[in-house]
Amino acid sequence: MGIQAINPFELPLLNTVILLSSGVTVTWAHHSLIQGNRAGTLYGLIATLILAIVFTIFQGIEYTVSSFTISDGIFGTCFYFGTGLIKGAPIKLNNTKNKSNNIEENTKLSPYWVTGFSDAESAFTVKIGKDTTRKFNLRIVPEFVIELHERDFKVLKEINKFFF
Repeated sequence: MGIQAINPFELPLLNTVILLSSGVTVTWAHHSLIQGNRAGTLYGLIATLILAIVFTIFQGIEYTVSSFTISDGIFGTCFYFGTGLIKGAPIKLNNTKNKSNNIEENTKLSPYWVTGFSDAESAFTVKIGKDTTRKFNLRIVPEFVIELHERDFKVLKEINKFFF
């Protein structure tokens, strides 16, 4: 089909290392902030910002040099989906209007946008605690959390509708 796969041990590996390193530097900044170490916080955040810029540049290069697009079948789709490319606008509208209040109905979020957004703005955790009312005296609670500013409440409601 003319698609050449990208060698995972070249630019993708470098980008993975950069991404993991940025996790280390932002954690360093976070712990420095907790300890009241202003210099450590600033250095950690600056290092994280530099790594984020380098990562974004390399990601752009990776998209540019690839010999395929998202519409080239499953390989292209998996590549762009797996690397977090956010395709299109977050909300797709079906352009149907409610006559009574002129509000657009059938609003749908793009799955690509939800994936990319969740990658950046969410956390999945599992809480384990004692609960004597349970058979094994344990309560296990999985949580998927997205924290946004109150002005983004409408977006959060749309994301909630997307999943349920």
